[in-house]
Amino acid sequence: MSHNSLSWLPDWRTTADYPDPDLPRDTISCRRWKWEFLRRNPDYQRDWAKATAAEGAEPDRELWLGQYGLKQPHDPTSNQAPTFVSYRHYFIAPRGKGERRAEIILQEGKALVEFDLEQREATIDSQWESIRWHLIPWLSDPNIALPSADGWLRLRLPRRGKGYQWQPGQWLKYLRILDANESKAEAIEIGSVLYTEIAMRPRQLSKRIYDDWMAARDLRDFGYRRIR
Repeated sequence: MSHNSLSWLPDWRTTADYPDPDLPRDTISCRRWKWEFLRRNPDYQRDWAKATAAEGAEPDRELWLGQYGLKQPHDPTSNQAPTFVSYRHYFIAPRGKGERRAEIILQEGKALVEFDLEQREATIDSQWESIRWHLIPWLSDPNIALPSADGWLRLRLPRRGKGYQWQPGQWLKYLRILDANESKAEAIEIGSVLYTEIAMRPRQLSKRIYDDWMAARDLRDFGYRRIR
């Protein structure tokens, strides 16, 4: 998507057109933060462009719900946040109800795990810890491809960079860093606007900006789902 098509981006040098981080963390404000990150996602922008180019076609509900948590496409130029839908796959076979059969289509880039509810000595936390360590080799590189019986599958999860914090004050800074990067701002200019509280050498400043940009990118591409 060209830079001209992102003319809706606010001026990152001022906070005037960004969400107020001091507002109460209610449903509406959290939804706005989620939307601000998602609408900056290049994949979302491309999917929106494809959806609007296909005139008369029904929206791909699985794409918008499964990929972005939306019931339908929402114009990224809009300042009005859509309603997000909590979308998770889970299956439970309660005790005393016998076995249950479920047909599962595992999408590319997804992982399905099993928790044993009968193992009273193995808590959910301990089982999850075991699963986590089994998944680590898959996550050492976010683009790693590992072979399986059915071909090649990819498992992609965001990594937390330094400075990654779940606080609205940080979210505001991360949005501004994303927009500064989009406008091709130089590190010295970003530092003079966003990092005035700390005196840093040029190399330290560049490292700090990079770490925060990585955190901002994670929120933009995936982490926005966790904002509550």
